[in-house]
Amino acid sequence: MKFKGLKRECAASSWDEALPIGNGTIGGLVFGEPLHETIITNHEELFLPMPENAESHPYNGKPYVEGMRKLLFEGKYREAFEYYSRGLEKDGAPYETIVWTNPFETAQKLHFDMEEGTVSDYVQKLDFRTGEATVSFSYNGENITRKSFVSRSRDIMATEIRKEGNPLSLEVSMAPFKDAHHIESISMVADGEYLVCEAFHSEEESGYVAAARVITDGVCEATSDNTFKVTKANYVLVFYTLAPWRLRMEAEKVKLLKILRDMTPDYEALFKEHVVIHKDLFEKVTVDFSDATEEYTNEQLRDMCTADTLSPLLLERMCDMGRYMDIASFGKLPPNLQGVWNGLVNPPWSSDYTLDENIQMMMWPVLPGGLNGFSRVYFEWLESYTEDFRLNAEKYYGCRGIFSAPRVTTDGYHRHYCHQWPMLTWTAGAGWLSSEYMRYYDYTGDENVLLRGVKYWKEVVLFYEDFLVEDDKGHYVFAPSYSPENTPLGSDSPVAINATMDVSVAKEVYTNLIKACEILDIEKENLSQWKKELSKLPDYAVNEDGALKEWIPAELKDDYHHRHSSHLYMVFPGYEALESGDEALMDACHKAARFRLIDGVEAISGWGLAHLANISARLKDADLWYKAINRLVSVFTLGNLFTSHNEHFLFQMDANCGLTNAVYEMIAYSGEDRVSFFPVWRDDFDNLTVKGLRLKGVVRISELSKTRDSFYVKMDSQGRRDIRVELPDGFSLDNGDTELMLYSGETLEFKAYRR
Repeated sequence: MKFKGLKRECAASSWDEALPIGNGTIGGLVFGEPLHETIITNHEELFLPMPENAESHPYNGKPYVEGMRKLLFEGKYREAFEYYSRGLEKDGAPYETIVWTNPFETAQKLHFDMEEGTVSDYVQKLDFRTGEATVSFSYNGENITRKSFVSRSRDIMATEIRKEGNPLSLEVSMAPFKDAHHIESISMVADGEYLVCEAFHSEEESGYVAAARVITDGVCEATSDNTFKVTKANYVLVFYTLAPWRLRMEAEKVKLLKILRDMTPDYEALFKEHVVIHKDLFEKVTVDFSDATEEYTNEQLRDMCTADTLSPLLLERMCDMGRYMDIASFGKLPPNLQGVWNGLVNPPWSSDYTLDENIQMMMWPVLPGGLNGFSRVYFEWLESYTEDFRLNAEKYYGCRGIFSAPRVTTDGYHRHYCHQWPMLTWTAGAGWLSSEYMRYYDYTGDENVLLRGVKYWKEVVLFYEDFLVEDDKGHYVFAPSYSPENTPLGSDSPVAINATMDVSVAKEVYTNLIKACEILDIEKENLSQWKKELSKLPDYAVNEDGALKEWIPAELKDDYHHRHSSHLYMVFPGYEALESGDEALMDACHKAARFRLIDGVEAISGWGLAHLANISARLKDADLWYKAINRLVSVFTLGNLFTSHNEHFLFQMDANCGLTNAVYEMIAYSGEDRVSFFPVWRDDFDNLTVKGLRLKGVVRISELSKTRDSFYVKMDSQGRRDIRVELPDGFSLDNGDTELMLYSGETLEFKAYRR
């Protein structure tokens, strides 16, 4: 079987180079040091309460909205937001700052320490199909293998160490992070086979409990410093679990110890139980750029690349890595900025859920990848913030409906008061987040989820009905408005009116709501009103360069020197530009994307390159797609294939998922009632095979294979619509046709050739 995973011949020197394992709830980072192993552990629900958030809440901005708008319409953008901010300050809000979300907390470190000796033949692997990390090496001439995984069937991390030859001796211990702030106390107790850690937060009656059970056929003794010393052993097996607690620590501890006590001391039995679930998820979709069976290391694959050439094998591994990371970090919650992995006391941006790009990027490959259950996790998570979003709307703008925060963890309150990134004036958040309801329906045909979407879209529309004002021509005006995270050229403030993204998202919300209600045959009494409101949204504008304007007003000039492309929402992740059939609009969007490269791809961050690659696929710009992907892999990818925000540092998982989806978008564009194959055609990807990729219309590509001059497809439909299938430019069937039909409920098989 072809190796699907990553391989290295060196241990990690830092947490963000470690091998990530996880079941969505518990995450582990395996460093792989042969004699002094460390595994850092995290829990998806473990966030550290911060004192500044204890009494924090949305503040009263209602009395100052009209005054802010008056100044905005006079073109006094900086003064407008200053006026509003000072008003919030009167109600107790901090001035010109960000009150950060409660951060993703790092729990315990597990240590496995052996006496010094001679190490050789070192290899570490992460198997994407199974989620198992393996470290193997020769120790004084005898082979040792250390294996770890987190079970999807139970919230247990298992580590097994086996040694050939002479008996094994090692020490097993747990340790908290040094200098952890806002932790009142941490205690450690060794009792029989068990090692228990109890942690108490200082700001709330909460904390976490971690427990390990050490099992061996040798001698195991607890030392005075709560370390287990194992001698005369052929193997050592450690089961570990972790959970946050609130109000009742003892109850959580009893629960965890019972879980460990009831475990059958058999690594392989638990592993087989886990693999049945994990492997099924991973293999729902496979993408292979080669049939090579060699197990190359990450470093060997990098050596196959040049400044201008990306190894297809490395691209395949990166695509698999993004898929694996989504699977390993979706549990009861979706992944945060770092998935379910963190090795810092103070992670950047709190490692929270960032709602102006990042959480959305985690979702992009979920539905094409056949991971529908993860979307349902996302919906539960999103809807859990509804009441807080309602309070944001009422307090900050005096509106009904919902107004999302730009970042959340333990609550959904908006606390972003800074002027450099004035997210208080960005109203597209809830609409963008809600787009997943329609995507889910398009990929699955599930009307129950569509009904949930209607409920949510109605909340978003309520906000628009109260927030939007009309100009003298009867068109709606977004005031204030913000295009993350850019500023109009020559303006004294990022705050503006009628940012293109705000308008584009609102159009999508109204369109989705109306379409859903017509499908479900509901809300007939409201449809005419919503259609009227949709018609009053402002038209887009094109600048003097022929590019789509980022802000619609003529006096607000575009600044091309920026990493964000918020105004291209209508191209990707939205569908409006492509589905409109408006070639002039598509041309303006393409020019806007190209002008974003005025400083070159070198000026764009890691996640920005992933986003640009997806936009480029929609624009059928193969050259731009390749440049974005190549730079992301070569400059913004760490040794363990984690992607980074900055060049070579600052791990964020979003670009991993964004790259995976960019590969999916390269293979096929999936529209309302059509599929376009290979919007990005690369001759150098001449041995591509795909199985299982999902498309809108409840369509599945069961088989696809591509060579330099032809490709073969077998696809089936379980949806209600007939789908038009389009071939890439320059390709046709044997009979010369460039289009064909996939009829509802049927299978289509064809081969296309370069003309």
